[in-house]
Amino acid sequence: MRAGSLKVLFVFVGLFATLGLGGTGAMRAATPPALYVGGVDCSDAYSRLQASSPLTPWCSIGRAMSSVVPGDFVLVAPGRYFEAPALHRSGTSDAPIVFSADGAVIDAGEQTTGLTLNGVSDVRFQGLAVTNASSIGVWIGTSQRIEFVGADVYGNGSGIKIKDSTSITVRQSSVHDNASAGIMELGTTTKDTLYEGDTISRNGFSSDVYNGDGIQLASQGAVVRNCTITNNGSSNLYEHGIYASAVATGYLIDSNQFDGNSGASVKAAGEGAIINNIFGASRLGSYVGDSSGSGAYYAGNSFLGPFSAQAILIGPTGWATFGDGNSGLPAPLSTAAPRVSGTPQQGQTLTTTSGSWATFTLPVIIAYQWQRCDSTGSNCSDIADATSPTYVLGSLDVGWRLRSRVTATTAGGSALAYSALLSRCKRAG
Repeated sequence: MRAGSLKVLFVFVGLFATLGLGGTGAMRAATPPALYVGGVDCSDAYSRLQASSPLTPWCSIGRAMSSVVPGDFVLVAPGRYFEAPALHRSGTSDAPIVFSADGAVIDAGEQTTGLTLNGVSDVRFQGLAVTNASSIGVWIGTSQRIEFVGADVYGNGSGIKIKDSTSITVRQSSVHDNASAGIMELGTTTKDTLYEGDTISRNGFSSDVYNGDGIQLASQGAVVRNCTITNNGSSNLYEHGIYASAVATGYLIDSNQFDGNSGASVKAAGEGAIINNIFGASRLGSYVGDSSGSGAYYAGNSFLGPFSAQAILIGPTGWATFGDGNSGLPAPLSTAAPRVSGTPQQGQTLTTTSGSWATFTLPVIIAYQWQRCDSTGSNCSDIADATSPTYVLGSLDVGWRLRSRVTATTAGGSALAYSALLSRCKRAG
């Protein structure tokens, strides 16, 4: 056996041990068929039978992709593969195709797309890196049940593009330093994507002021969870950490860490929930616009900043609701006191305005309370059941000076404002 062949054999044995595919008895029986790629004695002229031995592996990932069948387990040796492979074969839900490629790098050499998956299903990639594609690092089109675990997609025109596909997962992966968007969803039928435990950083550094987001959502039911999303975008108006577009519905953005993204950490259009996230520095913590359905829902988020504009901005085409536990949002600020009109006399009706409030575009709830005060304007007390903008003066009000108190409440907290005191209420007649 040649020394180079022995080295490759040790590499593959190590991979089997790491993946738990060694052992005896039942474990051996459960080991999937293995095909080998990479090594000193490799040749793409080898048959499928020959490539099932680590001593006679194929040279290219593309050769393996042209030969795989359901249930195959392809072990790709560490190294740099100068190619741009395309997969057109599928596994099944019971027998997926698995590419284990820790330490393997697809270098597209400025070809348009680094890795192409079209019309395939039930395929899993473990540890593969893709770089140096001029347009798209990884393209996934009209496919389903595709999973990337521990991937590294960097230095491409854009990172990963997904179109008209279902159940695509990117987990514990890094998508970084791509000229355009890190991950971009396209089409009208993409649904049930999952991005979990990923690092999405430094994407969108090209001179184009659009499509430089960390993640662009355009699907039904997308989940972005436990990701670190930082320093994406070069435009502080149009490029964001996550951009959930107007066609995105039912999305969940949960327990992520944002920091240093150019525009908003999350631009929330469409309909979805943003919960339990930490919003670090950016121009805006979140922007809401182009809403659909029930709009955006926020709960349990920490808006730490600093924000060069503000924590949340709800645009003219956006709407949002707020649950409990959002911290760091601004409380309302009274900019003009309430004003009371009417004659302070028994039997007459008083009317108060709400005053004017700066709510920083957050939805606001206004509450009213009428109060009786003594002649000095102190010792004020609430009047029972007097909680509407109008109040009819009764006999108990005679001799007292009245005012209105207005409470404005948003997700950022509550604030009070008082009208000027009226003169003493006179008896009727």
